[in-house]
Amino acid sequence: MNNRWISVTVLAAPFYLEALSASLFAAGAEGIKEEDNQFTIFFADQTWNQDLYLLLLKWFKEVIPDFDESRLVIETRQQENWLEKWKQGFKPFKVGKRIVVLPDWEDYQPASAEIVLKIAPKMAFGTGHHETTQLCLQVMERYYQPDMRLLDAGTGSGILSIFAAKLGGRQILGIDNDPQAIENARENAELNGVTDHVQFEVRDVQQLASGNFDFIVANINRNVLLKISDSLVRALARNGLLVLSGILKTDQEMVEKNYCQKGLSLLERNSLNEWLALIFKKE
Repeated sequence: MNNRWISVTVLAAPFYLEALSASLFAAGAEGIKEEDNQFTIFFADQTWNQDLYLLLLKWFKEVIPDFDESRLVIETRQQENWLEKWKQGFKPFKVGKRIVVLPDWEDYQPASAEIVLKIAPKMAFGTGHHETTQLCLQVMERYYQPDMRLLDAGTGSGILSIFAAKLGGRQILGIDNDPQAIENARENAELNGVTDHVQFEVRDVQQLASGNFDFIVANINRNVLLKISDSLVRALARNGLLVLSGILKTDQEMVEKNYCQKGLSLLERNSLNEWLALIFKKE
């Protein structure tokens, strides 16, 4: 029996996994481990070959800005229980003053004002740890109102949609082009008792009707945000708010220019480490 694994460590933020995870698992990935500024993908030794390496390289270059081979570390390792090690690193944590995110295997007694978001993490769909997700949660806490029709584009684990429901929202749609992400989002909605108030669908933003949403949050990545800007702006209602995250500070000007040229006004920039959230309004 072959007990060896090939680990592919990518020196880039785990945030980019949300755009990569479906393809990685379809290509035979057995697991993914996230760290602060990198992530590691595990393949069985018998799965690994030069064609797979070239395919991964192509995907990374498409999704991660300025990516090249110097940001890859490939090693052969003996078999370990990667999932259990990964779970040990996911502990409850706070976002802002009253949001608490915890995995489904942890018990937590919230204080009276705290909002608890319980997540069954699947190693690739967003646990709330990343700065971009935390920025979105903080913006939603300040700007989102329960009577707003909300779109969560690229929902991943569904954490942002679930938070909107916990704030009292009842017209909430989370979309993703990855069926496994939607399955995970629905599981998380059930864990949080909000299945009656949140709808999750496999759908592209290009399929959305014009002016249907008062609040749109899109925590994706720069390349996708630029690609779908027309569709997001079209789906936003007049006087609606659009929150974009997944943006590095170095990409700020590019993204702002693209969306402002489509008639939006920039209301605010928020940052956490090297990441940004931009808030726009449609007049």
